[in-house]
Amino acid sequence: MPAGAIVLKVGQNLQSIVNSKAAGAVFLVKAGVHNRQSIVPKNGMTFIGEPGAVLDGGGATQFAFSGSADNVTISNLEIRNYKPGNQTGAVRGGTSQYLTSGWIVEDSEVHHNSTGGIRTGHRMVIRRNYIHHNGQNGISGKGDDILVANNEVAFNGSTQYAAQSTGGSKFVKTHDLVVRNNDYHDNTENGIWMDIDCINSLIEGNQVIDNTGQGIMMEISYKAVIRNNYVEGNGFGRGRWLYGAGIMISSSPDAEVYGNTVKNNYNGITAVVQDRGSGTLGLHHVKNLYVHNNTITMKVAYTGLGIGGPISSVYYTPQMNNRFRNNTYNLLLGSGTNYFVWDGKKTLAEWKTSGQS
Repeated sequence: MPAGAIVLKVGQNLQSIVNSKAAGAVFLVKAGVHNRQSIVPKNGMTFIGEPGAVLDGGGATQFAFSGSADNVTISNLEIRNYKPGNQTGAVRGGTSQYLTSGWIVEDSEVHHNSTGGIRTGHRMVIRRNYIHHNGQNGISGKGDDILVANNEVAFNGSTQYAAQSTGGSKFVKTHDLVVRNNDYHDNTENGIWMDIDCINSLIEGNQVIDNTGQGIMMEISYKAVIRNNYVEGNGFGRGRWLYGAGIMISSSPDAEVYGNTVKNNYNGITAVVQDRGSGTLGLHHVKNLYVHNNTITMKVAYTGLGIGGPISSVYYTPQMNNRFRNNTYNLLLGSGTNYFVWDGKKTLAEWKTSGQS
């Protein structure tokens, strides 16, 4: 038991006890099932669960943790059966109106909540958790300097929600997001998704397997490094054109993709240019794309760059600085198959003739 910790027992009104304590208090949540409890902490509070400590929303309570306090730590708890509502989480570190700062969610199991598991805030750290079977997504939200590390994020999402709102993790309008050394698997729709004005993201060292959408997707965002990930078996619920990729860059400039093993996804590594308007840092398009030193195994569809709609073919020219270099390809149907897209479908030889490799 942490020195000075305040004990929270099964059957007590946890919020009333929290209300009676000063900011910075440390709580020990006792083993057992704490039914339909919802905690709004004060600044700097810490909640540590004993082994077997469960917060259960009973399918009706909205949040396990919420509010606007900063520097809250949640550790070693099982959080289940909450009903957060659309595009939020049982652990709510922020909303569209405000974001907390400095929350840590660690060593916990967050599962079977009706929509989302965890909603992010600024400088949130999400580490060593098992986040699974949440109805909409495992992790979602926005904020600056978010770290998601060493989690298992699995079996989240369902077809009852629109494709644009479900998956393993969906991040929006983040700055300096880091997603590192996680295991994302068996989620409905995308595994790791940066959507709408995410700036300067680093996605590295993750295992991303058997998600029905893209394994890793950067969409209408700016500047990302996607490196040293193992990406396999994704995209078979999204298999059309260049969608359903292991790694996909969608109308997003300044992406570098390297050192990844991309194996037997519906598509390999793809980029698409469509008319998606502009955002925080200007036009949503594909420029300065650098895909290099990846190992790509393909059986079904394509790797490459495609343009959707009446958009100039300038994106294939040196002016836009989009290039694939020094990748290793394992082509299961042979090098004579049109496995590549670059101003039309191409064989491996034609791909190389176009200046790609």
